[in-house]
Amino acid sequence: MKKLLLNIIIFYLLTCTLHSTEWIVSDQLDSNNNGNDWYLIANYDSLNCIMVGSDFNGIPRVIISEDAGKTWKYISNVAISEYMKDTTLKFTKPNAVYYDKDKIFIITWDNNEKQAYFLISFNKGESWELKKTDIYGTIKFQKNEGVLFGGDKIFYTNDNGISWEEHDISIPEAYGVAEMVRFNSLDEFSILMVSQTNKKAWLCKTINRGNDWEIDAIPYYCRYMSFKFFDDNIGWVIGSYENGIGDTRNDVILKTIDGGKSWQKVADSAFKDDIVIPAGVYDVDVISKDEAIVVGSTTKALYTKDGGDTWEILSKGVNDYGKLLFKAVKFIAPKTIIAGGWENFVARYELNEEVSVEDNQKINEGIIIYPIPTMDFIYFKSNNTTGKIEIFSALGIKVLETEYKDRIDVSGLSAGVYFVKFADKVIQFVKL
Repeated sequence: MKKLLLNIIIFYLLTCTLHSTEWIVSDQLDSNNNGNDWYLIANYDSLNCIMVGSDFNGIPRVIISEDAGKTWKYISNVAISEYMKDTTLKFTKPNAVYYDKDKIFIITWDNNEKQAYFLISFNKGESWELKKTDIYGTIKFQKNEGVLFGGDKIFYTNDNGISWEEHDISIPEAYGVAEMVRFNSLDEFSILMVSQTNKKAWLCKTINRGNDWEIDAIPYYCRYMSFKFFDDNIGWVIGSYENGIGDTRNDVILKTIDGGKSWQKVADSAFKDDIVIPAGVYDVDVISKDEAIVVGSTTKALYTKDGGDTWEILSKGVNDYGKLLFKAVKFIAPKTIIAGGWENFVARYELNEEVSVEDNQKINEGIIIYPIPTMDFIYFKSNNTTGKIEIFSALGIKVLETEYKDRIDVSGLSAGVYFVKFADKVIQFVKL
């Protein structure tokens, strides 16, 4: 154990301070695609990611990158356009997306029929199935099992979304309606509830599929836009509230370090001496207990590496656009940020290190683990295939032990930083 902790300390001492570069805006998405707006980003490792949006005609669009956002290609235009050519469907923006290797699962809404649809591909977008559904919300899968939260109901599937079992949630109506949901697993998730009547908000958490709930008040009433957690304790919420001056609103960034029991107002655009928040905040993402990024509809993005005590404005590379830009942002690796937004805006931002550590895999004297970060599995390569593989939390607590395997299931671990020990070598990875 002492040797493990020493290796962890050495690893951190060798890690250099991050410094920023600039946004690299993709020029591969031409204007012949009816002015796509990009709303959702999903990835299953630090190389493979997709972005989901819609064009001016409401037709869903999907682009894919297999090199961490350096290059993009459309994967859905022909298939979806042909399918919808003779229909009267008029989709609004997509609501949710799930992406895992070959499976892409999109939930969207037809504004003409007032009807929800699943848009599903099991071959990485080569072909698609459009299915009418009565359920609409946020979704998560683990292999063939999935959970979907929409409105006041939870739905479960064990056949890749072909059929769904409905469950009522037991949160009293006084807590309002669900604005957003965050899944840890199929059984454990959090719901942000807002009551327009009482002008109050709550964070409701369950660990047993909604049978029991822990409910904590959020002491700020907002129009909430996004909330993300790094682990069970550290989370961020962004939103806006009416300021009493016409139809204008002030934007706010909130943070919790105790799982939502208490919240700190990190920044508020009402205070002119405070950090300048991007106008019209849209999205927030988090990659560590200290690092987060917030984007809004302007050309500004805010990045913090000290838990919100200080912020850096990331606008280099986009500050000459002079128009609306950001709608979505995501860390797909500890140093790589992907963003999408209005009128085909797709960009990549690299937080560089003086001493490079591979984004997509970690190498330690002949031992390789990948992908980094991961949601479900880590793959293990070594010339030595005998011995135990041990995984420790950042606190040095052993959370998993197994004999040597090429693939290790880490889907049951909470999001955070972990260390793999094998043959007296220690390698860090991030679980999303």
